Amino acid sequence: MKKPLAKLTGNNTSLWGNTKGKEFLVNEFGISYSTLQEDIYFLSLDAYGPNLDWQAYTDRKIEKDIQTAAAKYLKSKKFKLKTLSWSEQGMQNDGKWNFDVKAFGPVS
Repeated sequence: MKKPLAKLTGNNTSLWGNTKGKEFLVNEFGISYSTLQEDIYFLSLDAYGPNLDWQAYTDRKIEKDIQTAAAKYLKSKKFKLKTLSWSEQGMQNDGKWNFDVKAFGPVS
């Protein structure tokens, strides 16, 4: 079995459900949209995992902690993470989370 790219634990700051102590696994990332404005890329970053749950949406600890794994993934795609935040609630699904990202690129 492949090692997850991230193990994240919520701290119950989600407005939608109890996430306190719940562990979430991210197995894969993907970029579903990108556009360039000035020197900044605006990306839609998807995170996939077996137990990702839309009710974790808005959990601030998950949003903060996923940045490390997202930055590593983006670096492999020649981007440098500037900011990351949850996308709107309608973009969250069971098995997939979505984040709005601002990034610099391409970088080496």
